[in-house]
Amino acid sequence: PFGIDDALADGGGAMVLVGFAVRPVDGETIDDLADAMFDAGHDVGPYLDMSRLTPDGARLAWRLTLPTQRTLPFLIDWGDTLRPNVTQPGGVELVDVTIVHPRPFDVLGILAALSLDITVTEPEPGGAPGLRATLSGEAGELTL
Repeated sequence: PFGIDDALADGGGAMVLVGFAVRPVDGETIDDLADAMFDAGHDVGPYLDMSRLTPDGARLAWRLTLPTQRTLPFLIDWGDTLRPNVTQPGGVELVDVTIVHPRPFDVLGILAALSLDITVTEPEPGGAPGLRATLSGEAGELTL
């Protein structure tokens, strides 16, 4: 559902960022975020309830929407489950995200409705829409 097979085929086997998530904060709900996106002109579609067991047997559960466009976020709500960025050793920090879109104004209103400060640029001539993100961790920085 995230288009990973298509992204791998397009990227020739290179590491490709296929989507990004936004989660509720400070008393928001996933419904609040979905409503904000809808009011800005984007329907997030249906919600999915998902879960998995960790190697030590703990159950992780979350609710999410599936990405409808690679250049727009999907929504995720971890509920009472600890988020992976809290439970993973070492941790990874998101340094920067850029959305590459042929019509930047098509996504800027949606990002503003979610209070996201993300750079949106047009693709280079012959380039395709997509995402770029820089992550930082113990081994240094990585840009996808």
